[in-house]
Formats: sequence, C-alpha cells, structure tokens
Amino acid sequence: NNAFGCNLGVLKFDLAQGQANIQIDGPNTLCIPATAQFINNSTGGNTYEWSFGNGTSSTLEAPSVLYNTVDTFTVTMILSDNSGCNAPDTATMEVITLPQPVAQIDPVDPICLGLTVQLQATGGDSYAWSPATGLDDATISDPLLTPTEAGTWSVVVTTFCGTDTADISIDPGEPQGSAGDDVVICLGESTVLNADGGGTYVWTPGATLSDPTSEAPTATPVAATIYAVEITTAEGCVATDSVQVSVIEGVPEPVLSDTAICLGTSAQLIGPDADTYAWENALGIGSLILRATTVTPDVPTTYVVLATNICGSIRDSAFVDVIVPHADAWPDTLVCPGQPVALHANGGIEYQWS
Repeated sequence: NNAFGCNLGVLKFDLAQGQANIQIDGPNTLCIPATAQFINNSTGGNTYEWSFGNGTSSTLEAPSVLYNTVDTFTVTMILSDNSGCNAPDTATMEVITLPQPVAQIDPVDPICLGLTVQLQATGGDSYAWSPATGLDDATISDPLLTPTEAGTWSVVVTTFCGTDTADISIDPGEPQGSAGDDVVICLGESTVLNADGGGTYVWTPGATLSDPTSEAPTATPVAATIYAVEITTAEGCVATDSVQVSVIEGVPEPVLSDTAICLGTSAQLIGPDADTYAWENALGIGSLILRATTVTPDVPTTYVVLATNICGSIRDSAFVDVIVPHADAWPDTLVCPGQPVALHANGGIEYQWS
C-alpha cells in the first residue's frame, strides 16, 4: 500500500530436482549365488535409500548385495538431499537371477534287445547326447534310443549359467520265457502245458490244444508233437520256446525169447522198451534194474523182468537152456599099415579130428 513506514518484498526460491540413476556392474541377469555390484550415477543428492527386492536394504552410495534365490527382483533407490535444496528422486531396475544348470535323465523301464525307448533329459536350454549311436537325434531333450547292446549314454545340458552332465546306463536283455518241460503221455490222455514269462501267448500247432492263446492249454495229441509258443512280455518283448509231448501207445510190448547157451558161457537178455526195469533175482543174473542184463546160468533157468512205462507194467520172460556137450567116437580097432578104417562120432554139429 502507500502507507508511510511499510515496505513489502517477495522472494522466490526454485528447488532443483535430483536425478536418480542406478546401474549394475555387468549384466542384470545373474547366476545364483551371485553378488550384484550397483553403480550410482545419481546427481543432486547425498543420501540413498536402497531396497534390493529380496528383503535387504542399504544406505551406501554404491552397495553390493548377494542373491541366492531364483526370481526377478525390483531394485529401488530413493535419492535425497539432506540440505533440502533438491527434491528427492527415485530410480528402479530389475535384477534377474537364474539357477545353475542341473542335468537330469528320467529313469527308463527295462527294455529288450531290438526295442526302442524314449530318453528324457531336463535342466537345460540345449542338449548334446553322446554317443549318438542308436539315437534318432542327439541334440534334443527327448531322443528315441534303439540300443543294439548294453551301454551308457551321456547328455550335456547348457544354459545361460553353464553346463552340467548326466548319464544313464541301459542294458537291453534277451526276453525270458519258457514253454515248460517235455512230457510223456499215454495215447488218449491229455496233459497241461505250462508257459511263463509273458503277458500274452500264442501256441502252434493249435489243433490239439484246448486254447492256443492260453498260458496253460490242455494238449491231447495222438502222436509225438512239438508245441512252440511265442511269448510276448508286458514290455513288448518277444521270446519263443518249445516243448515236446511224446505219446506212448500202451504198456511195454514183450520182446524176450528163449535161447540156449553152452555151459560156462553167457547170454545177454534185453527187456522191452520201457522206463524202468525190475528183474527177478535168479541164478547167474547180472543187473536187476537195467534193460539189458547178462546171465550165466549153469543149469537151465527162466528169467523174468517187470517192465514199466507211464501206461503200466508187464512181465516178460525168457528160458535159457544150458547145453553140456557129450562126444562119442568109435570103434577102437586094429588095422594094417596103409589100410583105411571107418571112424564114427556123435554129440555135435561140427567135428574136428586130430
């Protein structure tokens, strides 16, 4: 106003704006555990309030911090001027942390020779398998493997943070399966075949089987037959085996016949075709349990054997006569030198004079 004794003045103060500027020394993608060193290029302030996004903070101008978990962290720095001359400012940035590579290969079920299995590796951005033998592609995470023999396959996985290696051993085995033991039956009888080792079965020939796809079909052959079975396991492996079913037409047939020997000699008696033999104990007999036995009687003797097979038993016998040679020669006589004389002998079928 225009009053005497009053003076008015106006003062204007401009507060400068601080400029917050932060960086990390190196890339902002780190491999844990890693220490991040921050660079502070801020101007217009002299106090610093850092928040590193991992629950830690600092008031240093250019601090460092340890990151040991995998995440994306937002780092904040508030720049202030404790003189009050400059307004505060805030700067932010992201820090990305990545894990070290850990190569892993999933286990695989047992496989049989000639089959294919899929391998599965994890832990990398790129993959390199070795050896490449049997693999359809050695540069992917899940190649198909068709092994021809036992071996170990390794994979090197690579990420931003480095490499790691894992391996797997595979031993393809021969498929195991059995058709069972050979059997003998009597004509007109049946027997149960017993295969094992598979999930499915196919028997041939199937005409005399109750079920050619059964694990244990009933066989009723009329003659000796070899049954083959194809066994497929739950893993898809295929094994083959066979079993013979022999057919016996009946009880043993008698075969012994009477014979004669000279006193002091032997004869061999061969019993019927059978499974077991029981000769009756008799004069001069040898083995009592073998099909063929040697007899040396000194008097006429009858020998009897009990022959047994799966169909039953029979008794067979042979009479062995003992011949004692008795020779006669005649006549006693006198002759003049040079004159012939007729001599006679009996008791034999061949004669030798001396």
